[in-house]
Amino acid sequence: MLINFKKIAFVLLAVFLINIFFGSAFNRFNVGQFFQVKPAPSIAERKADTTKPAPAGGTQLENGGTESGKIRLIVWKGALEIFRKYPWFGTGVETFAFSYYQFRPTEHNLVSEWDFLYNKAHNEFLNYLATTGAVGLLSYLSLWVVIGIGILGQLKHSNSSHQTGIAIAWLTGLVAQGISNFFGFSTVAINVLFWLGLAWLGVWTHQTSLASATPVQNSSAPTLTGWNWMKAAGITILSLWTITLVLTWWSADRDYAASKALLAAGSYELGMTKLEQAIAASPSEALFWDELANQYSRLAVALKTSPQASTSGEVITQLSQAAVAASDQTLALNSRHLDFHKTRARIFINLSQIDPTYLTQAQAALQTAIKLSPTDPKLVYHLGLVEISAGQTSAGLAHLEQAVAMKPNYLTAWFDLGKAYEQAGQPTNAIATYERLLELSPQNPEVTAQLKALQNLDQTP
Repeated sequence: MLINFKKIAFVLLAVFLINIFFGSAFNRFNVGQFFQVKPAPSIAERKADTTKPAPAGGTQLENGGTESGKIRLIVWKGALEIFRKYPWFGTGVETFAFSYYQFRPTEHNLVSEWDFLYNKAHNEFLNYLATTGAVGLLSYLSLWVVIGIGILGQLKHSNSSHQTGIAIAWLTGLVAQGISNFFGFSTVAINVLFWLGLAWLGVWTHQTSLASATPVQNSSAPTLTGWNWMKAAGITILSLWTITLVLTWWSADRDYAASKALLAAGSYELGMTKLEQAIAASPSEALFWDELANQYSRLAVALKTSPQASTSGEVITQLSQAAVAASDQTLALNSRHLDFHKTRARIFINLSQIDPTYLTQAQAALQTAIKLSPTDPKLVYHLGLVEISAGQTSAGLAHLEQAVAMKPNYLTAWFDLGKAYEQAGQPTNAIATYERLLELSPQNPEVTAQLKALQNLDQTP
């Protein structure tokens, strides 16, 4: 059957015109915008700086946030940097959440989602390029080429309108999936459709070859040998073992989720029991150990500040040691995940309320985290606070200054830098810092009060 290319061209032209006139998810331009009457911007709007932080009373996401396309371009830039460092085989399958922060562009600090965890490149092809290198991406693309060529081949030899319709549907679906993968990443449903397309192509090709083949006469039914039975038994055992393993993981995840809910509700005894059950079921899951370490440190601090602290010294010590041991186990299982190093630093900062010597270990944890994510201003900021708390004022001020240099609209860091300048006996630097902060966040009452107090003190004879 001949393909009606005129109808296909008409459909493609209609889609193109709809995109031009009304826009789409991939195209913000539309002709209709030129026929809309837009009011002239006010003076305040003309003076507004889009790089400034969100106004008080809402986050940047609630007030619009950074455009998704801009964030994607930054993440794509980081993915390409990973590829340049590991061009052949990448950093490993599903390691983008670890490797991206090593090459995270500095301009990421100026978007609304600057402190989010990015476990995908938001471009499936760049994600393959970063995590599996050129070899992995070419292997992935080869599947697309095979499917595309196969569908076109079947379309060429189609002998019914039904087969032609199915082939065109799969081909357009493949193109749509490619567009979706370019601007995002494969979800479970999308991946299922992709592999179903490959399976469908194999079945259709096989049916076509059978239809054109010469029938075999007097074919006898195959007989099952002992070797066939052994293979069937092996597959059955392997399948049962896999199902058991998956059910065990599911049970552990369920206990972990239950523990989080119970702990959030204040039911600590039952929550910790559920968490320990999750670890017993899946002892190699670093996330479970990380949560256990965090909860032990919180319980130790809570007990230290309770009225029973004087009689619970031994229990507090045991909880502190258990928190450190659980954190050690977390990093033994996964030393590349940035969040685990952040938790470790938080644990030592919490425990420093019990024993100030833990600040040294908090400092070491933050320094390790900075090596994994050198462009993260939040890590540098907290390192500066820890150093100031430990009496290392000069180093702490330097790191706070570095944090605001990395993220010029980092309001919290600017405020704490001003406070640190005050404590260090540098009122001039503190005044300049607060004035800069008021430029970023006008009419901030707390900053205004601090600045006014310093200015009055400076004018006192």
